[in-house]
Amino acid sequence: MQSNQTSSRYQTALLVALLLTALQCVTTVQVQGAEAFGGVVRTDSTDQVKYKILYETTFVYDHAEPERNSDKGLSLLLVGESAALFEDYVAYQADSLWNDLRKKGAREEVIRERCEEQLSSAVTPFVSLSLLEEKRHIMQYDLSMAGAYRYEEPLPNQKWEITGETAEKAGFRATKAVTTFRGRKWEAWFSEEIPLPYGPYVFGGLPGLIVEMSDSTGTYLYRLSGILEPYPTELPIGLRHLPNIQTLPREKVRTVVENCHKDFFTAMGIIFNGGRDKIKVEIPYSPIELE
Repeated sequence: MQSNQTSSRYQTALLVALLLTALQCVTTVQVQGAEAFGGVVRTDSTDQVKYKILYETTFVYDHAEPERNSDKGLSLLLVGESAALFEDYVAYQADSLWNDLRKKGAREEVIRERCEEQLSSAVTPFVSLSLLEEKRHIMQYDLSMAGAYRYEEPLPNQKWEITGETAEKAGFRATKAVTTFRGRKWEAWFSEEIPLPYGPYVFGGLPGLIVEMSDSTGTYLYRLSGILEPYPTELPIGLRHLPNIQTLPREKVRTVVENCHKDFFTAMGIIFNGGRDKIKVEIPYSPIELE
């Protein structure tokens, strides 16, 4: 069972950093209360949830030993009248947990501990918000102590080739379509039995819901896991509030995320022994967009 490894790699690197920092008396780093998780504060959209679509998500970060070096979890697609949001399912659950614990009057340290525990199994490292009527897309990353970043762009579209090949996928009769999008070749199976033109991440525009999707390298795989009814107190579709988030051009945000993987400690702003010691931790990186 290889779930939870993506966040485990980040957490291990962070734990080592904190331990070394404490031992060498360099600096002290803290998570600033439960607000770091955003909780009920949502921005950019007040659209309400009409559909909650779950995808079993598999991410292979090292193809040399794919069975050992892969993550598996759930991603969540929230669809409303004018917006769609794609994020890790446990990250969404953490927001609901934050809200519930706050209402119950739980202490800040308890909220933080519970939310950190919830987030430890996250697989999808970003939040993607598509504002459909405005044809605008917002991508947001929370890189812990390395900061929070986002970029905005026109809503990207895909040029699909519908092959006509059919098969049963996730219990539905599905049709195969292919596209090339920002450096990756994708194969998608959509079902007209579910007449929703959506799919994982920003993918969509087909005559039915994408029920299975993978890239040609086998790095990403999404399979429909379920469609849930929204509950009356469902959080609205929108990005969680993150303190001091920076909005930068797309390429600059991509560079920041890549650098965080290439040199974790430097990105976190952690200096060892007055800068005389250089300790480098590299985290496997294979972004969903290659260009």
